[in-house]
Amino acid sequence: VGTADGAARFGDGRFHAGDPDGATRGKLVRSFYEDRQHRLWACTSEGLCRYDDGHFLLVSRPEDPLAANIHAVYQDQQGELWSGTWAGVRRSPDLCEAIDVQRGLANNVVMDLQEDHLGDLWIATLSGLTRCSTGQHAHFTVADGVASDCVLAMVEDDDGRLWLATTAGVSCHDGRQMIDLAPMRGRIIQTLIFGDDGRLWIGGSHGLSHFDGNVCVDLVEDESWPGRPVLSSAKDKAGRVWFGTDLGLFRLEGDALSSHIPDISVLAIVPVEDGSMWIRTHDAIGHFVEAVPCEWFAASSLDVNK
Repeated sequence: VGTADGAARFGDGRFHAGDPDGATRGKLVRSFYEDRQHRLWACTSEGLCRYDDGHFLLVSRPEDPLAANIHAVYQDQQGELWSGTWAGVRRSPDLCEAIDVQRGLANNVVMDLQEDHLGDLWIATLSGLTRCSTGQHAHFTVADGVASDCVLAMVEDDDGRLWLATTAGVSCHDGRQMIDLAPMRGRIIQTLIFGDDGRLWIGGSHGLSHFDGNVCVDLVEDESWPGRPVLSSAKDKAGRVWFGTDLGLFRLEGDALSSHIPDISVLAIVPVEDGSMWIRTHDAIGHFVEAVPCEWFAASSLDVNK
């Protein structure tokens, strides 16, 4: 778990300071990333750290402005690691290649990274989208059909189309042009996730919608769905889709949803290999196993700060 005072590790039924003598100690840890070689990386306020032999090592150069405030990491098809920061993008922590506004990036504040099926790297920023292809950079903004210049997240479908969650709706790049999903205009979109039937589920300030490629449908409020803003989503190891809202955790079942943890704000959902999930709320972390009461750990149960 990332905290304001380093990494915390869960073991023996409780959380411990997971890096007492390592590089994350005393640093804000925003997120973790596991690459295809199963190496664990920590994105901290002072650089990128790699977990080796029981502790984290700082692999970024401290004097590098692109090393600080990392909050997005992505591994491309070639195995290279890209880090998105508040000062641009860095390729591999030990290499000098960088992309920032002086080198063609739309904005230095990077929100998300995504590689498409062609190997092009898409960089979501606060001022639009940048596509990096064989050294060439192309920008996409509202003027090019993006719903908003502030792109929060991206996902590619099985047909190679890139879908964008923005602060004013949903857009899609079909390989030739940018298309705006009209029914979503003006909505703050937090999550995009595909169900097993190929439908795109769209969660945001309005609640929850699904798009089958032709028709976009809003879920109406009923006894199974409170119609609240969607804050998070995830697919568990069995392929089932879950949504976190400000009124609890819900699982998708066909066209309906079932409530599993009511009356809490679920900010993040992390599936585990054993089928369980970790849930993050405003003031606690929960370990969720179906048909068993969720086990909660408040900030006071961690050996480090929240």
